[in-house]
Amino acid sequence: MIDSRGATLSIGILETGTPPSPLGEHFGSYPAMIEDLLRQAASEHHATPLEFVSYPVTKNGFPKHAEQHHAYIITGSRHGVYEHHGWIEELKRFAIDAYRSGVGLIGICFGHQLLAEAFGGRVERSDKGWGLGQHDYAFCAERALLNATGAPDELTTHFRIECIHQDQVITLPEKAVRIATSQFCPNAGFVLPASNSKNENAFGVLTFQGHPEFSREYNQALLQLRRDNGIAAEVVDAALQIPQKPLQRHLIGAWMLQFILHNTQHRQLR
Repeated sequence: MIDSRGATLSIGILETGTPPSPLGEHFGSYPAMIEDLLRQAASEHHATPLEFVSYPVTKNGFPKHAEQHHAYIITGSRHGVYEHHGWIEELKRFAIDAYRSGVGLIGICFGHQLLAEAFGGRVERSDKGWGLGQHDYAFCAERALLNATGAPDELTTHFRIECIHQDQVITLPEKAVRIATSQFCPNAGFVLPASNSKNENAFGVLTFQGHPEFSREYNQALLQLRRDNGIAAEVVDAALQIPQKPLQRHLIGAWMLQFILHNTQHRQLR
């Protein structure tokens, strides 16, 4: 159950990618998708008011300091975390600073991979190829731990969301706890204990390889655009033929919001 604290919750979105044209004009930016997902969760659960600020980190647009917001969400990107770009290294440093300051971090796809590398894990281009379309991810952590991170009770054994990725987290950070897995993607999500808390049920990092912010319509449009344009046609066609089942994206949105609320602990912004 999501708590209500009254005061506005401030969330910074670290934008590491943009939808290809013309999809952005129709579906909006990745920060807009994330904002819609969390605002719906807040509305459904009568949670505290939310405010969002987006930062174009690929253009070196970073917050002035880590404690400027209650939490940060790192978006997906067309880039690989192992690429040699100054903004990627700066983002890793910023994430470490935020974590040490007790600021919550959520990573989606590229964000999941970047947080893994920032804290000592390893990411590689997977020899399994592309993961595309709807995927099921099974929980692989104790229920008590999942509850402590904010996972809704409605998510029992697995969840289903959209994905599009070729890179994978091969090795998790030393203190990470894996929370989600699939045959295709063994390390599909993890949490890290909070850095400045004596509470063993406090967590500072939450990640997902899949895209809870993606609607079915957006990901299908993206796959069609990438067909024979970076991804082989037969691979895209196979993904588009995956039986369409209900997604749990909005429950993941509620999970993300609850995680942030748990993490803030009435912390004052600087």
